[in-house]
Amino acid sequence: MSEPDQDRGRAQAAARAAWTAQHSDAAPDGIVLEPAFAVLASPGWHGVDGVHFKATMPDGSRRHVKAMHDDARHYVDVPVAFRAATAAAAMGIGPAVECSDPASGTLVMADMAGWRVGTLDKLRDPQIVRNLLRHRQAFQKGERLGRQVSVFDEIRRFLDACRSADAALPADIDWLADNVLDAEKAILAAGVDLVPAHGDGNASNFLVGPDKQVLLVDWDRAGDMDPFADLGSFIVEAALQEPEARTIFEMAHGGMDENLFARTMLYGVADHLRWGLIGNLLASVSTRPSLEFLKYGSWRYFHCRQAVRDPRFAERVRRV
Repeated sequence: MSEPDQDRGRAQAAARAAWTAQHSDAAPDGIVLEPAFAVLASPGWHGVDGVHFKATMPDGSRRHVKAMHDDARHYVDVPVAFRAATAAAAMGIGPAVECSDPASGTLVMADMAGWRVGTLDKLRDPQIVRNLLRHRQAFQKGERLGRQVSVFDEIRRFLDACRSADAALPADIDWLADNVLDAEKAILAAGVDLVPAHGDGNASNFLVGPDKQVLLVDWDRAGDMDPFADLGSFIVEAALQEPEARTIFEMAHGGMDENLFARTMLYGVADHLRWGLIGNLLASVSTRPSLEFLKYGSWRYFHCRQAVRDPRFAERVRRV
């Protein structure tokens, strides 16, 4: 059986399980699956971690089914990601989860008809940004997820994985890693508190509904982490320049704290490097060569390189 057929089969089984859990009768053969959207690795990381289907159920209602790709397990802790999605649903900040099966890598959620996937232009809207920050912070007040995440540990892990897979790496990778890991030393010396967090600021990781309501989706980078790491991953996606970054930080923190702002921005630089390495790793090990993993990784390296060369980088390391 081909990989697409296997993905469809897993999604079909998950939709059946969701139906059976809510009805006394077993699901008939009438569940219809359709592709939910096109998967893109570049210019944005959209739907890459799994195959997404819209499932029309026997009663005509619809569900959204996500079937994780095997290669996503190189960088996603599937049980934790699904646990986070379920917790977010219970808090009302993510779509309702009807069936979660980490073993098969399938997640069945409510079909949010009328809601649209987030885009960079939506992040120019202060009300949407405010609502997103509010949801991210609400999740941080919940129960720990049981997976401690450090972007710096992940940089080391993904760099080792890239080298083991003989993945292409930029010529200056050691220089980039050395500089970013210097930031880790400064942050650890200042102390770190851990909270459960989404962990990924990618613009496609939220839905926009009526009256600028938002929901968080795609919890594949979720874990227990420094809340400023979560904020940093969001700011590097949402802010074009430092003035916008400062505005978002003040929205989130309630005011400006230069030391914590420096920490947040350093986490953002580290996030660029982490995603560059993920892009290189997937370009080497994935069975989906049509996706532009290498191009996406190169774009994140570019942003990391520009930030490390900026004199403010060294100043922020000292300030933390």
